[in-house]
Amino acid sequence: MRGDDRPYFHPGGRLVEIPARSEMDDYSSLAYTTNPDWPSGGDRIASYELTLDNWTREFDGYRSEGLCLSTIFHPKVVGRPGRAVLLDRWMEHMGAQDDVWFATCRDVSRWWHSRQAHDPQENA
Repeated sequence: MRGDDRPYFHPGGRLVEIPARSEMDDYSSLAYTTNPDWPSGGDRIASYELTLDNWTREFDGYRSEGLCLSTIFHPKVVGRPGRAVLLDRWMEHMGAQDDVWFATCRDVSRWWHSRQAHDPQENA
């Protein structure tokens, strides 16, 4: 798992891995921060503005390199009213780009398989 920043086939098979990164997991940004480090043992979240800035920078970096950015979002974390606005703002930023494809994992897998059919060496 996580062998590339693009989809890839597992060795000897047709299973497509669509890598996910922990930095794009909403828990990493909105549930497991240690800043501030108080109250001890209590729940704390990062600043929404800093989270939006981090997500935007990750997206911009992946986009500039032509990579596949996948996310791991949980309704109980990012689905809260204030956090949903944060997600809306991030989606607006990404959607404003003319070369971005929003897709399901199934769509990405099918696309990756079609690339293999056209150029087997490219995805070997």
